[in-house]
Amino acid sequence: MIYLFSGDDEIAIRNAINKLGKAQKIQSEDIHIYRVDEGLSWAEIFDDLDGLPFFSEHKLVVIRGDFTKKIAEHEQKMLLRYLDNPSPYSDLVFDLNGANLDKRLSITKTLLKKTNVQTFVLKDRVSMAGIRGIFKKADQKISDEALAYLLNACQNDSWYLKNCIDILLTYGQDVDLKLISQMIERHLEDDIFNLTNAIFENKTALALKILQDFKKRGLSPFYILATLASQFRFLNVVKILRYQEHFNTDLIAEHLKAKPYRITMSLKNLEKLKGKDLLYLLSSLSKIDQELKSSTLLDQYVYLELYIMRLLNAGN
Repeated sequence: MIYLFSGDDEIAIRNAINKLGKAQKIQSEDIHIYRVDEGLSWAEIFDDLDGLPFFSEHKLVVIRGDFTKKIAEHEQKMLLRYLDNPSPYSDLVFDLNGANLDKRLSITKTLLKKTNVQTFVLKDRVSMAGIRGIFKKADQKISDEALAYLLNACQNDSWYLKNCIDILLTYGQDVDLKLISQMIERHLEDDIFNLTNAIFENKTALALKILQDFKKRGLSPFYILATLASQFRFLNVVKILRYQEHFNTDLIAEHLKAKPYRITMSLKNLEKLKGKDLLYLLSSLSKIDQELKSSTLLDQYVYLELYIMRLLNAGN
């Protein structure tokens, strides 16, 4: 099957591609992504499409980006031949990555005719109107910038969106970008803190649940790793201050401008660690970051889940 995915809802497009892979039970080794901005070798792509999969019964090949204005005439002929006679072993997905096709081009007309076209459009305008109505009923206003920030932070997680709105309404004031960014960043930090605690307490189910909540919100795996790194560095500073003379929990909290509860939990977590364990946590972050960047997996959260499991096992 050959698909053409267009529209500005990139998260929905990635989810649709993931579903294709899962439906065919395609292993990650048989999912190949070619990016237009990195330069395409169409000969290599067609060899890949015609080749047999190694670990699955089927193969998934994704071409990400708008190639229609960059494809040479002889390459276009190769593509047209493939569209007429596709490989039975491979699914091909054209992911436009938010680009709009020029419908005047002959290649575009052919693609629209010979592929399974699916469009994924964000419905922020409807959501924005509804959210503005909620704040209006409470005699409050939310700025356009704050509303855009809120929708981007919550992504497809309607429960998290409702929770954020409920919290914002309790402030009893108009919501601007500064207020909403501080609130959401604070909640994300608390969630990462809870994830860290779950890791140290070997609560596998809780750690994976928090990670799935992040995925629903559309949080970047790289953002999660960066925030985890911040938590581990914070732990290291608490560890250093703990051995300083006269530094008790309250003084450490005052020095780091943190809640005493956070310091108490950090000290409890440190009791479960040996010196080398904390060093392992800090060094492992850069390794998983590189693994993510070089991964061919469509769902990078798979790597994150494996990484979290690795940390949990390291604590045993």
